[in-house]
Amino acid sequence: MIEIHLIILCLVIIVSGIGCIYLIRKNVLRYGVLFCLSAISSSLLCVFFYYNNLYRFVYPLPVILPAVILSFGFLILFITRFRPETYTFPFFFMTLNVTFSMEIILKDAVGFIEFRGGWDF
Repeated sequence: MIEIHLIILCLVIIVSGIGCIYLIRKNVLRYGVLFCLSAISSSLLCVFFYYNNLYRFVYPLPVILPAVILSFGFLILFITRFRPETYTFPFFFMTLNVTFSMEIILKDAVGFIEFRGGWDF
């Protein structure tokens, strides 16, 4: 099971990193600043959750933090870059659905996420 967790972690880092680089190349100043802000906020939130015993990943915080920063940054850059001018509700609805579906798959099928706190149940 640990091998699957490492494969998932490496895939998230590689795919999110490639996606971030691709999107940042479009407009370095705009998307670079946005990525830096999302990296700061995601790392602060991850540390906040860790110190409040709401941390849910199987691996320790230093191992998971690069994947969290890159995947959250890619999500923010993707939403910003490909946001439609009209019919924004279906776009945001599907984006959130895919995000929560991936969380459920990582929890139930792979065991990558462990729900520990009372707020998870």
